[in-house]
Amino acid sequence: MGRPTNKVSTQLAHQEKPLSLIWRLLKTRDKRAYYAMFLSGLGLLLTPLDVAMGFRDRMVLARAPKISRKIIVVVGAPRSGTSLTARVLLNSIPFGYMNNLSQLFPRSPLTANRWFGRFLSKKSAGYTTYYGKSNRLGGFNDALYIWDRWLGSDRSKVPDQLTPGAKEEVQAFFGTMQVEEDVSTLCKVNRLNTCAHLVGDVSQKFHFICLNRDPVNLAQSLFIARKEITGSMTVPYGTSHRPKSVEPNDIVQDVCDQVHFHQNAQTEQQRKLGSDRFWIVDYEAFCRDPNDLVRRVCNEVLKIDVPQRTVDPFQVSDKTKVSAAQLSQIKAYFSKC
Repeated sequence: MGRPTNKVSTQLAHQEKPLSLIWRLLKTRDKRAYYAMFLSGLGLLLTPLDVAMGFRDRMVLARAPKISRKIIVVVGAPRSGTSLTARVLLNSIPFGYMNNLSQLFPRSPLTANRWFGRFLSKKSAGYTTYYGKSNRLGGFNDALYIWDRWLGSDRSKVPDQLTPGAKEEVQAFFGTMQVEEDVSTLCKVNRLNTCAHLVGDVSQKFHFICLNRDPVNLAQSLFIARKEITGSMTVPYGTSHRPKSVEPNDIVQDVCDQVHFHQNAQTEQQRKLGSDRFWIVDYEAFCRDPNDLVRRVCNEVLKIDVPQRTVDPFQVSDKTKVSAAQLSQIKAYFSKC
């Protein structure tokens, strides 16, 4: 059975210079960034309890049922609109999901939610996040620390296989979640944009929704993410398109190469899984009519009634985030692709 490999159980643990990241997050003055740091610190304090509760989690998984309901996984390149899409689906359709409480207990998320989850508010959440981070313990969490068990702890690398025993544990983990929640499950895992077939082979219940964002806007957003999160313009944000040992000569081209890499990856995942299980959804079209995707999920995947509540369109930002010269280079790159 897999174990969480990161002690802090958040993005902080995967930074070579976590103190530098903390300083950058403090400078944002964003309460969601502050909340993420608070959870990281509290998680460290709760580690002894998490370890003790982890024994119960392993006992539960050892006798868990298999997956019985659909699991919708929102994937895509980082900064492609996956957080917004996941929250629209979560606010529109009854789903079970991993929450911020599980970040405090990465070794025992099932037990933690069994014991403490009843005290958490599950009211509808807003749509704004800070790099996918939400407030409230009951808020949606992408649970990367859980997926590290099955995909490996190096989040910049594309895995070519699941970790030993992962297939059985994935079945047991989500099977247990669905017994507890008695509904289908929603996840958001950007990493699976490059390797969804590994999880798709575990169960036919997995269905993937891949966001495809305008490459010029995506490149700009990834450029900014390097400044704000990785702290180095030579370090890609999210899954990398090149080995860490290779230093780029041109930062803008390197960012564009990363976008192009993810575009090719999602096309390959759709080829492996089929267009019926791996949907490629245009992000800009989703923003114009988010209800269309909600209807598709209800009608074609979950086979349930479409909710009466509708979601207003979202405005797609066309704000320039880089210099004029950099923007010109980005546009020239993708005009050739």
